[in-house]
Amino acid sequence: MTSPSTTIPALARESATPVAARGFHVTTAAIALAVVFSGFAPSFYLRPGATPALSPRVVAHGIAFTAWFVLFLVQAAFVASGRIRLHRALGVVGTALAAWMTVSAPPLAIAAARRVVASASCGPDGRWGPDGRWARGSGGPGITRRW
Repeated sequence: MTSPSTTIPALARESATPVAARGFHVTTAAIALAVVFSGFAPSFYLRPGATPALSPRVVAHGIAFTAWFVLFLVQAAFVASGRIRLHRALGVVGTALAAWMTVSAPPLAIAAARRVVASASCGPDGRWGPDGRWARGSGGPGITRRW
């Protein structure tokens, strides 16, 4: 028995994706990039000059994650236009970018969680509730649980 990769010519195999599916992926990537931009515009992309500067680690992280979404859009566009070889070559950049994102994200997430716990997660008296949840009116995320 032969495998499908040996019986279907390479060009036919690469262009077997329906046109509608190709447009779907490009549209999905564009929407994802728009959501990222709109979500981070106030705190990263369009930061007012009067706000405190971001640390270089945060800026590098923001650039890397933005590049990831731009790469997603570019890769989807390459496939949709039939430029499979370029798509594959750019995949190496995606691999390096994914490695950087994997290394850079956890320390920043831990630092952010520590800031939240230190500043806003305690009740007005500076203590957690008996069940480990926010106290009512403590400035937490809208939790109104009584103890």
